[in-house]
Amino acid sequence: MSSIQSRDELKNRRRELEINQQGQVTERFTAAIDQLGSGSLDIRLGGLYALQRIMHDSPKDQPSIVNILSAYMRTHGSRPQGRGNVAPKLKEDIATAASIIGSRNVKYDGEAEVDWRDLYIQGLKLPRASLAGVYLRGADISRSDFSDGDLDKGNLSKMKAAKASFERASLRGAILDGSILTAANLRRSKLYGASLKGVELYESSLREANLSHANMEKGKLAYANLNGANLSWARLGYSDISGANLDGADLSNADLTHLKGTFMMRCTNLEGCSDYPVKLTGSNLVNSDLANAQLENAEFSGADLSGALLTSATLANADLQGVPFGRAFMGGTDLEGADLTGADLSKAIGLTATQVAKALLDANTKLPSEIANDPRVKRAIQQGESVDSPLVVPTVTIQGP
Repeated sequence: MSSIQSRDELKNRRRELEINQQGQVTERFTAAIDQLGSGSLDIRLGGLYALQRIMHDSPKDQPSIVNILSAYMRTHGSRPQGRGNVAPKLKEDIATAASIIGSRNVKYDGEAEVDWRDLYIQGLKLPRASLAGVYLRGADISRSDFSDGDLDKGNLSKMKAAKASFERASLRGAILDGSILTAANLRRSKLYGASLKGVELYESSLREANLSHANMEKGKLAYANLNGANLSWARLGYSDISGANLDGADLSNADLTHLKGTFMMRCTNLEGCSDYPVKLTGSNLVNSDLANAQLENAEFSGADLSGALLTSATLANADLQGVPFGRAFMGGTDLEGADLTGADLSKAIGLTATQVAKALLDANTKLPSEIANDPRVKRAIQQGESVDSPLVVPTVTIQGP
């Protein structure tokens, strides 16, 4: 037999083997699909695991299998009937299908789409899942765990995600507009360039999260923990940060126009009432836009407001001790009752003696010379110094009888 004939024979055998293997895959695929239609949970689970095995053995079939599994979830994953306020239990087959999709090798996805819109997957445990581009619009994922997962550029708008965990998850460029993330865990999550317009983050933790260039306009962030978060170049116009903690946050070049951060009282039956001012201590607010922001009673000590736009902002009764303002724009800024002791306003633009005289000042407050020499400001400094002076308690000698 010639070498050419041998090569041809090998090719034919290889082709026959591929045809046989494909035929076996087709038979297995058909059987698995039939199992998904069974009324028995055990048989349906068997069908799901069979599809996972096919996806592993035949990567070219992965896009079709991912789409089939997503369709199965949408068909069987609507919200079940619960009793009263008790949340219904997550269906086992839905959780299994989600786990199979989340653990796949994404390099074989091709044109696959992970479409989980309007699903009920409360309590789903899916850490480290590969879900870039996932479509979760309108889904209920409350109390679910997506920590350390990849959800970049996913559509997570209008979803319910109360108490869900996205700790250290990647959500770069994701859309979360109008979603409810009350008390959610987003610590150290990556939300660079994400859209969170109108999102509800009441009591959520975004500690050390990266929200640089994110759009959070009209967001509800009352009592949220943004300690150490990166909000540089973020847009928070018209957002509510009442009672929020932004200690050490980077808000440089952020748009904070019409930001609302009122001093709030929160009461519980067990603990009584507590004060919750907005905390921006140690924050980087260089060149940020705070025009018309309402931040009365806010704590700014240790923050940097150099070059910030504070036109018509309300900083009444705010703690601004030692804060550098650099060339901040302060036309119309309300400083009544604000603590400016040790603050540096020497290069502030648009500042007037009338504004400054209503604040708490001391000899260490740095002001433009024309303002520092104003009689009203001098009186305010003297009053501030007298307040800071230690109280001298006279010695009283009691004579014995």
